[in-house]
Formats: sequence, structure tokens, C-alpha cells
Amino acid sequence: MNIAKIIVVIVAVLYSSISMGYTVKISESQLQEKVSAMIPMERKKYFVTVVIDNALVKLSEDDDSISLENSLSVIAPGNVSGTGKIMIKGAVRYEKEEGAFYLDRLEVISLESPDIPTALLPKVKNIVQIAAAEWMEKHPIYRLQDGNLKHSIAKSFLKSVSVENGELVIEMGIF
Repeated sequence: MNIAKIIVVIVAVLYSSISMGYTVKISESQLQEKVSAMIPMERKKYFVTVVIDNALVKLSEDDDSISLENSLSVIAPGNVSGTGKIMIKGAVRYEKEEGAFYLDRLEVISLESPDIPTALLPKVKNIVQIAAAEWMEKHPIYRLQDGNLKHSIAKSFLKSVSVENGELVIEMGIF
């Protein structure tokens, strides 16, 4: 059998496995490792410095979303500083050209701090929402592997992204 026939057979087998479907399952702990490597995140806006650290990843089967429960530190003019907890929630967005998955449409679900003045909380919430969105736009939570032939072929054929049994389930296939 010549090399051209071997290549045709390999491509046919891979194509048929992709057309029938290929599933990538990413556990909460794998996502946790990825997100933990991306932080701490520090942003300054309107003379307010916000530091987000210690993210705890939570997957939600109810709406196929990912939440990040984080520690928060704030420093603002007038000797204002404080710490607290913040919950950020978002949906998974896939970028086909990169074969990368990002956390998108981020929303601050809750912000709690006994130290930060109540009048400053809406501004901090807004800064965190903008900063987190900008940050997550540049840092994928998962990337298909370039060296993996199935991943390389699958990049163009995303069918769905869902959360099932504590895992992010990514289904790919032509049909």
C-alpha cells in the first residue's frame, strides 16, 4: 500500500469518527487548574484598584454556565480599602480559528464586603465586570490541542457545549 492510500484511509477514519461525533469532557478540576493559572487579576480604573484572586470554579447544569467565586481586594482614593467575595458567571464561547473556549457574557452575580463602603459597591461591581470581561476575552479556559489530529479536525465542527455531571461537555461532529 502506498503512502497516498494510507493517508486517504487515515483521513477517512478520522472524518467518519468526527462526522459521527467526538466529545471532549473537561472536569471542574481541570477548569480550576486553568483558571487558577490565570490569576491573580489586577485592574485599575477610575483611580480604583481591584484585585481578583482565589477563583473557585463551579459548573451549573441548570443553564450550562460557569461561575467563578473569587476573593476581592479593593483600594480607592480617600484611604478606602477592603476585601470581600465576588461571584462572576458566564457562558462558554468557542473561537473556531483558535480552537479555544472562552468565558463570555460575564455578569457579577454577587458582591459581598464588610469593608467596602456601601456607596462604593456599585462602582466596584461595574469595574470588576468590565475588568473580568476584558481579562477573560484574552485568556481561554480551554484550548483544543494542536498536536492532536482529532482535535485539529474537530476545530471546525462544534455541535454543542453543555454541563453534565460536573463536567463541561463539548460535542463536535458534522451531523
